[in-house]
Amino acid sequence: MDLRARINRWLFITGTRFRVAYHNYVVERAFMPRGGSVAAPFPFFPQLTAGIVVLMLFMAGGAMFIARMPSVASVPDISMPVISNANFPAPKAPAIPVPPPTDPEYAIAVDKSNKLLLVLKDDGDYYTVIKRFDISLGRIVGAKEREGDMRTPVGFYRITEVKDGKLLPKIYGPLVFVTNYPNSFDVAQGRTGGGIWLHGSGQGKRNPDTHGCVVLDDDNVKSLEKWVRVNTPVAIFPDSFKLPLQGGRLEKRFLSMEFFYGGDTATAASAAG
Repeated sequence: MDLRARINRWLFITGTRFRVAYHNYVVERAFMPRGGSVAAPFPFFPQLTAGIVVLMLFMAGGAMFIARMPSVASVPDISMPVISNANFPAPKAPAIPVPPPTDPEYAIAVDKSNKLLLVLKDDGDYYTVIKRFDISLGRIVGAKEREGDMRTPVGFYRITEVKDGKLLPKIYGPLVFVTNYPNSFDVAQGRTGGGIWLHGSGQGKRNPDTHGCVVLDDDNVKSLEKWVRVNTPVAIFPDSFKLPLQGGRLEKRFLSMEFFYGGDTATAASAAG
């Protein structure tokens, strides 16, 4: 039983006993013989009566005060300052980036056998070649397998970022297109390394070979900005694979995850030939 209930119970019992004693005293005086006397229910009855009344009033006031006290759960923690949210603006929700289109209008094909970069435009069931650029590739022939092997990877990638060359060392030229090598398929095959970009040289003309990137002349890499965006597909074909162009067009199936990863790259390339 909590303190509030104990006080209320005590007040009720005490008040009841006092009323009963006083009632008996009044009744006995009313029916006693004239001239007789009846003992008061308590010693010093008048003084005690006044004292009990005062005490009951005091305790009743205390009980009301306790009853109005907030419960422990509603008392704020005074160890920390209470700060009203009204003084602070509501936090702004982070901007939700707009996802790039799932089917970009343009795509890039890297023909390692001829050291060409082809800009392709979506044309229904085909991609049409609209631009060709000479390129430099990794110093060592073959598909990239590990970091520092000086090879350009083979696979189906996407552009994940476009960087301003002014914010990078001069050797990257005026513009950089970052690919997502190694993708999940490369990782599953244990391929390592990274930083495979399409970029310029910073010297006007490209170098004869690279550490693994696809490098264009500076003017040509700037031209790519017309067509290449974040999410643009980049298909890098094997050194021994000849692109099956038909009248300047390439079937879409050659620029797909299924073509590159439906089986191993060598099998896919052989089947496509």
